[in-house]
Amino acid sequence: MSRGLRDRVLALAALPPTAWGEAALAAFEELIAGLEAGELRPSEEGDDGWFGHAWVKAGLGFGMRLGRVIEAELGPLRFLEIDTLQPRSLPASGGPLVRPGVHVGRGATLRARAFLDLGARIGEEAEIGPGAWVGPCVHVGRRAAVRAGAVLAADLEPPGTLSPVLCEGAWVGAGALVEGPVVLDRHTVVAPGAVVSASLPVFDLARRERVRRVPGGPLRFPERAVVMRGSRRSAHPYAERAGLALEALVIAGYREDDEGPEEALLRLSAT
Repeated sequence: MSRGLRDRVLALAALPPTAWGEAALAAFEELIAGLEAGELRPSEEGDDGWFGHAWVKAGLGFGMRLGRVIEAELGPLRFLEIDTLQPRSLPASGGPLVRPGVHVGRGATLRARAFLDLGARIGEEAEIGPGAWVGPCVHVGRRAAVRAGAVLAADLEPPGTLSPVLCEGAWVGAGALVEGPVVLDRHTVVAPGAVVSASLPVFDLARRERVRRVPGGPLRFPERAVVMRGSRRSAHPYAERAGLALEALVIAGYREDDEGPEEALLRLSAT
């Protein structure tokens, strides 16, 4: 199914929206069904690492443009919504909000008021905490955890940009932000409140080296890395006089075998 659908989506994407018509809506609905069933993936790991399927994001973009703005109701609340993007579940009783195209693996847990956006993929036995936001086409691997209020931010544009990837057993602390083409390898830990972005420099204290993004690819954190918020001195004369520092990320160390994320954070914070 994916190759034929891919060709149709790419052909439609080359046309102006005024020429889409029913063909674009049919492609969007087929894409949504494939994503929800787990038959299609927004991103995959190949021989050269993780990459996003640009055609999937392009197809989801059809829904943004084809939909009609309608008035929706949720208990006493009234708000505007796009009819093609109406959630599969609404937090009427404090439950999660799940947009179309989301695949939720067996045994996964979605806590109160979690928000899963278009095309997100949640692996088996993963956990999405209360108030967390999982953005469009984000991949959350098997037994990964996203704690309360954490944000995995992504956009549908440009389509070729990889959304954040959490590999198996990765853990993102409460209130943390993971944004853009970032890959957290297996059992990586992000400290609560940390801001992880491909645009920030990353320094590995244990290995005494800088982690660099591959040109044209994502910023990938090593397996079992424990990532914390840090800062670095600026060589700018005014910054030195004013005592200013720039934002940075620090890999404080690595999780030991059978060590939980909170234990690793506690141990490395004390060093």
